Amino acid sequence: MTTSTTDYPLTTTLNRIYSQTCLRHNSEGFWQRTLKALGKTQADDDLITFLEIADKAESCGLQFFSFDLLLCLKSAPEYSNHWRRFAVWCARRQIQPTDARSLQILNVAERYAEGTASLANLATAWEIAENVYDELVDGCTRAEQSRVEAVWATTRPAAWKAAAMAFKAAASAEAAQEGAVVLTTAWTSAHAAAQRRLIAAFRQLATDGTLPS
Repeated sequence: MTTSTTDYPLTTTLNRIYSQTCLRHNSEGFWQRTLKALGKTQADDDLITFLEIADKAESCGLQFFSFDLLLCLKSAPEYSNHWRRFAVWCARRQIQPTDARSLQILNVAERYAEGTASLANLATAWEIAENVYDELVDGCTRAEQSRVEAVWATTRPAAWKAAAMAFKAAASAEAAQEGAVVLTTAWTSAHAAAQRRLIAAFRQLATDGTLPS
């Protein structure tokens, strides 16, 4: 659910990105890539859309995408409900209909994004997600571990971090489902394809606030 007061496409500024990320994370490499990709030499207050950021971040290479684009989300906390909805969407793609606990966690995270669940509800979902992770992480496959990590990510208190972690885990889960061994050519190809599918959904969200069904 999105609010009627949100203007689309979603926007931010380089000054906001710099103050909310680089000053706190000392991410010089990220900042230089961002300036270069956007054809800038310094920060300013010109509005830039997250669609533009997504296009430029992808042009720098998918190996940087989840870090560069999704770190930019931190500069726009007013869109936190959008970022968490994106996290939930990424995770839902990995979950089986019979996985009741994961579905419960995702439903709470989604309701929190929509304003119908409390922070206490989200904290409880976080605890459940931790228990699921602890139960399954030992001895599970790479795909299973990534699926659990994607669900867990949606309960992070910071919505931008939830989106970043869920995006990364979901892409890994989709690549692993195809049976490719990590760090092989087949894995790289499958992972890139998965990222592009998730990026397409992010672009839709940034354009009009909706996500693919």
